[in-house]
Amino acid sequence: MLLVGYVSTIGLYLLGTTQERFDKTRYLLNFAGMRSSSYIIGKFLADLIIYSISNILLVISVFVLQLDQFSKHAGIMFLILTIFGFPYIILGYNLGYFFEDPESAFKYSPLISLLVYAIPSLFSLPIFPDAVRILLAKFFDIISPFSNLNNCL
Repeated sequence: MLLVGYVSTIGLYLLGTTQERFDKTRYLLNFAGMRSSSYIIGKFLADLIIYSISNILLVISVFVLQLDQFSKHAGIMFLILTIFGFPYIILGYNLGYFFEDPESAFKYSPLISLLVYAIPSLFSLPIFPDAVRILLAKFFDIISPFSNLNNCL
């Protein structure tokens, strides 16, 4: 259930990348004298802080609702979700380059992220030989942050 929420929110990061390309924001910042690396690092840190706020709210809600099984492991859960944030945000940034305008990015982002989540699960079905499944599982562990989060939780 937690993964479904992340699949639907990846459009926030995807939309930012598409919007900045559409508005030529980097060009304007470069023209104004700001280095691209400073902009990218600042944007990533801001997104990571916003992402971490949602993780903190999730951990607080676990304690408020008195979910004993989750509250015993709240620290580990927070750490896993925070580490998941790094590839998750980067995936959103990279998927943003596939779209020309922000409208189409916002419209199709849940579908794309759902495919990024669902395709590794399809290749784990027993209809494929074991060697192929192991090879594809290692490949998708590198490509899809969702498969790593699914393995950790």
